[in-house]
Amino acid sequence: AHEAELGSYVGAVELDVGGGRVVSLAHVIGNGAEKGLPTLASALSPLGIGVLHAGEHVGSDIGPLRFAGVPAFNLDQDASSYFDHHHSADDTYDKIDPRSLGQASTAAAILAYAVADLDGDFGRVPEDKRGKKWW
Repeated sequence: AHEAELGSYVGAVELDVGGGRVVSLAHVIGNGAEKGLPTLASALSPLGIGVLHAGEHVGSDIGPLRFAGVPAFNLDQDASSYFDHHHSADDTYDKIDPRSLGQASTAAAILAYAVADLDGDFGRVPEDKRGKKWW
């Protein structure tokens, strides 16, 4: 329904590994569009997020946007305890670590603001990095 609007999307973000703390940022962006990455690194650094890296998998929920060429970002979370409770009867709010969830939520807000405030954009994902259509 919104395919005609995809050209105006500057990025898609996925943050989908429970409430774990964000440890790095993966990205799939346009060729030559790396000049904005130091700004993102600087914005996320106070939260202890120190590694930005090109990613192969940046989230299945935003796959269709990446396939359409929209730059994609994934806030990589600590998943060491993700499957201890995930999709089980014990997957309840009392298992959430408020500090980790707060850091992850703050990272998402900072990333959104930093991307929106950049001079320029992250281009379009090249055809060879878009992945396969699977939906």
